[in-house]
Amino acid sequence: MTGSHQSLARIWMRLAGLQVVAGGFSLVASILAAVAVPPAVFGAYSLMLSAVQMTYGVCFSWMNHVLLRFGREEFSLNGSVGAVLVPAMVGHGCVLIVVTALFFVAFGVLPDWLSSDPGARYWFAVGLGGLVIFEALAYATQASGRFQIYGISQVATKAGPLFAVCCYPWVPGSGASFLLSGAIVGWLLAAAISGLSVTWKTERYRAIGPMLAYGWRLPFASAAGVLSNWLGVWLVGTYLGIYQAGIFAWANSLFGLATSLLVTLSAVLAPIMVDVRRSGDVEAIHRHVRATLSVALLMCAVAPIGFLTLRLCGLVVPETHVDAMPLLVVLCGALPAQLVCYAINPLLMAHERLVGKIVAGNVAIAIVMTAANAVMVPHLGMLGAALATSIAFWFAGCVWMMLARTLSPDLSNVLRVWILVAVPFLWVVVAMASLALTAVLVAGVLATWAFLALGRHLGCFDGLGALLSGSLPRLTPVDRAIRWFFKCPA
Repeated sequence: MTGSHQSLARIWMRLAGLQVVAGGFSLVASILAAVAVPPAVFGAYSLMLSAVQMTYGVCFSWMNHVLLRFGREEFSLNGSVGAVLVPAMVGHGCVLIVVTALFFVAFGVLPDWLSSDPGARYWFAVGLGGLVIFEALAYATQASGRFQIYGISQVATKAGPLFAVCCYPWVPGSGASFLLSGAIVGWLLAAAISGLSVTWKTERYRAIGPMLAYGWRLPFASAAGVLSNWLGVWLVGTYLGIYQAGIFAWANSLFGLATSLLVTLSAVLAPIMVDVRRSGDVEAIHRHVRATLSVALLMCAVAPIGFLTLRLCGLVVPETHVDAMPLLVVLCGALPAQLVCYAINPLLMAHERLVGKIVAGNVAIAIVMTAANAVMVPHLGMLGAALATSIAFWFAGCVWMMLARTLSPDLSNVLRVWILVAVPFLWVVVAMASLALTAVLVAGVLATWAFLALGRHLGCFDGLGALLSGSLPRLTPVDRAIRWFFKCPA
């Protein structure tokens, strides 16, 4: 491996280790929730959490993308993000006051699952403020290259919900608001950790004009992204009831654990891609997109092993949550597509000229997600919502690959390869979620070999061969087989 690849791998491994700890907290919380928290209460909590995150995504997250983009430049020049962070925090405060006031005015016309709890308005306001502060400081740590602090803060965010779930049976009258309070504690703790590590000092502040020119369209992309994340839960709750929404939300929370490592990859890549754009290194862009496609196809090949494991786990989960395991198989079918999105999006966001296309792409993804859910949920129920999520993420992969082609002339065929992989893989996912366990085993073995052969035939693994050629041990039979498959030099 080259020095840059080794450095990136070391950073990601450290961050991934912390994310595994955070994921462990979330996994324990999900297991305990399945036993101790009624699905209806967990469903109401998930809907309240979605309201907080949706509001943050629409009204605030765009400013944090601006903070990352310009804060990284500022840190590279002056060793501090204060020139961008301070104006961003002031802007957050002003918007938070307006949004909170509007929420209290509109509280009476909100959906029953939110307005039926008399304390929900206060928890919503406090939760929104905590999430806004945490996210802004988390982006500041990314811009500063403080990835270990970023990882520690992610652990802190998961500790709060775990504590709330553990305490739930022992707190009389506790409900969805109590669970939300645990998330708020986690956000505030993480914000304190991040805030103490960021360099605030600056002698000047960045002009607001260029930052607004870069970010004014991003709220539409953020709204579309949050809609894609929560639409399935909302529609399941609307068509099937709050109990089924709780089951789907539980499966979705476990799916979130699987995606958490990909989030850390995006966190590491974001400042690096800003540096790549500033240097104008087209070859680095080409290598990055090709390597992403290779790893995504490898994920498709090994995914059937994970699908079989999930189906086997369905034999031991509580009876109330057995129906969640096929949903989890279908949701995890989106992981290769999510890898592409999390790896390519930082590259695209670093180029100002692509911001408008990114926003349009997010809107298109939300439309696909909405249409797929509207068609599938009434007929297939919770499984339809899970399938709509996977389809939307694979469509998102198509959009990002299409935009990536505009950055390098050597990437003309990546979209074709992606579509060739997407269609058969989604069929495999549906089959492994629906068939009997014996058939799942056979289908998984056949699918693994088929995707490995397809990737080798299309040359998708050539880039991995170049990376492995300098790091694999020599002369063993396994070594020779791996070098043959990945076309590594002898």
